[in-house]
Order: sequence, then C-alpha cells, then structure tokens
Amino acid sequence: MIGWLTNKIAIKMLFYPRNKIFGIQGLIPKRRNDISRKISNIIKDELISSDDIFKNINKEEIFKIIKESLLVKLDGIPLNHFVVDFLCKEIMLEFNKLEMNCEEVIDVYSIVENKINSFDIVKLENMVQTVAKNELKSIEIFGAIIGFLIGLLQLLFIY
Repeated sequence: MIGWLTNKIAIKMLFYPRNKIFGIQGLIPKRRNDISRKISNIIKDELISSDDIFKNINKEEIFKIIKESLLVKLDGIPLNHFVVDFLCKEIMLEFNKLEMNCEEVIDVYSIVENKINSFDIVKLENMVQTVAKNELKSIEIFGAIIGFLIGLLQLLFIY
C-alpha cells in the first residue's frame, strides 16, 4: 500500500497544488512556460518546421483557386484570361519568395508555445493525463509491486 500510495501522491504532485501553497507548487503549473518552450522547440526542430509547411502546400491547387476567383471577379473585362494568367503567375512568384523566407512568415515555435501557454491548467492536465494515462497507472502499480516485495523482504529479515 505504501508504494502504491507514494507513487499516486507523486503523480498528483505533477499537477497539484496548481497555485503556490507554502512555496510548493506542482511541477507542471510551476514550469509551464519552460515546458511549452521545450515542446515548441522539439516540434519545430524534430517534427514540423515552417519549411515543411510550405513544402506540403499544394501549389497547383492554390493556383487553380486563385485563377478561378480572379476569373469570376474579372468577368466581362476584355482579355481577362490573359490578365488572369499574368496575375496568377505574379502571385505564385511572390508565393515562392515567401517560401524562401518561410521562417519569417510562419513561426511554428511561437504558435505552439503561445497555444500551450493559453491552455487553462485544467485542460493541460487533462491533455497530459490523456496522453500518459496508461503509463501513470503503470507507475502506480509498479509502486504497489515494489512496496509489496519490500514488505516481504522485511518479513524475511524480521523472522
């Protein structure tokens, strides 16, 4: 029971107390900004970058949407197909320039960091609990098993 209870309390202390009480605060509420910064770096460096986003944009589809939109807006203007083709090519050239400076255009790091920091602490706790539910339960069970084994060893030494 002691091993299980200790691990259960340790897991709860990851989240509680949410606000400082006698100078003590849960790990996640206390280090929330640091955690969001590190998660943002991992996502940006290891998972998805601004460059990845631009590389995965379907440029042909964008070109098609822009062209259809311009054709509707410029309907009735003489030579509208020539004008629309010219405008679409110019827009795509500008889009390609943006792609070269994609880190300046889309800051994945800031988006993720701000999003995590904007979460209510209860929502953040629920997210962590959802992701790590099985592992946290395993830690509790492992504590119970270790506590049981230590109790058996103590019995052996007593008798």
